[in-house]
Amino acid sequence: MNRFTYLMMAILLLGVMEAGAYNPRRTNTFSSYKEHAHEIGYGINLSYLRYEKSWAPQLHFHYTRYLTNYFALGLGYGSIYDEHFHQNLHLEFSVRFYKSLVLSLKPGIAYKTQNSKGRFLYAMGFETSYEFPLNDKIHIGPMLEIDYFQDDVAYLAGFHMGFTF
Repeated sequence: MNRFTYLMMAILLLGVMEAGAYNPRRTNTFSSYKEHAHEIGYGINLSYLRYEKSWAPQLHFHYTRYLTNYFALGLGYGSIYDEHFHQNLHLEFSVRFYKSLVLSLKPGIAYKTQNSKGRFLYAMGFETSYEFPLNDKIHIGPMLEIDYFQDDVAYLAGFHMGFTF
């Protein structure tokens, strides 16, 4: 395994250990949580495709359900608007660190059009975002992401906005 894989495993392990250290609430219902259990969010980013050597805008949407106050599962869709038009449908496994830092692992499939033909690719993404609350239901903040496609790597930077309920 390469150094990047070891680094990602160490970050996730430290995050799980830290998340357990700040005393998560243990209840059977979400009615006792002060935090909201659902989030609908979007991100507007600038992406750089490593092997195509091109810059392109990227937009993504997601729905996330927090199972505890630090762990969430979700479903997302993202698209990179370049000449090949990458589309990505993925699952999201998110871990909340501290109060505002969120790391997500996003396995999925991508669809890429090239020369008027489309093909499916596997995809894996790693995202981190920091949330600044605007009020009790809306947050906004910067995000960084790396998406590994079967034939390319995309580096993304931009902002994330989420609506919780």
